Amino acid sequence: LPIFQVGGGGANHNPWDFEVYGESAFTEATLESFVILATLHHRLFPFFYALATEAGTAGTPVTRARGLVFPEQGLDDVSFLVGDDLFVVPVESAGVTEVSLELPPGRWFHWWTEALLEGTAAVPAPIGQGPLFQRQGSALPMLDPTIETLAPAGPARRSWTTTPGPLHLRWIPGGTGVFELATGERWVSADQEMSLTPGSLYEGFVVEVWAPDLVGLTLDGVEVAEGSAGSGWSRVGGWVIVHVAGGGVLNIW
Repeated sequence: LPIFQVGGGGANHNPWDFEVYGESAFTEATLESFVILATLHHRLFPFFYALATEAGTAGTPVTRARGLVFPEQGLDDVSFLVGDDLFVVPVESAGVTEVSLELPPGRWFHWWTEALLEGTAAVPAPIGQGPLFQRQGSALPMLDPTIETLAPAGPARRSWTTTPGPLHLRWIPGGTGVFELATGERWVSADQEMSLTPGSLYEGFVVEVWAPDLVGLTLDGVEVAEGSAGSGWSRVGGWVIVHVAGGGVLNIW
């Protein structure tokens, strides 16, 4: 997912190196943007891995021209999708702080402002927060945030290869979506409901659902109280974090 690129005309291409090498010089602001986007890229590893597996079996590319997913919209030399659920518009000109764009059909959740948009929109595009959208109805698989690649290695660090922990799903409800990993984890979403099937790799699910107006939720028809242990839920801003130890059917309202 090429959402951020640093470099220059000199020898320095490391955003954490503030020495001046010829024409290249980076600042703390560059490093901060790099850390945010490198962390995002890392957390999306299960999504990328699933798309790469699909590419190897079905030949469907990981990054897809808009016209491949939505033929009625024709070709676009700049924007593209990652799978069917992420839409990206690269910013290629210096000094740009806002981009006017046409979204693919349906409603799309702006990654940075947390706004649901459709049709033509003007969105902010500061350095490090380029136009990135998630399709409404989709639930993107992500790594547990305690698995880090930017932290020093050592026995105290968790690793996906040994302790993957729960699979996190970033869910934007209100539409439909189906996704399955090669290890058997599968989820189907429809409006305000999600069906979760465990697999052989991850230890249950953590559903990060955009629901700023949530009143309550049920798991397999049983209402779950806010803040309860185990299969419980909590709020972080407009997000509701739901812990599901195994599978089940999650309903929100």
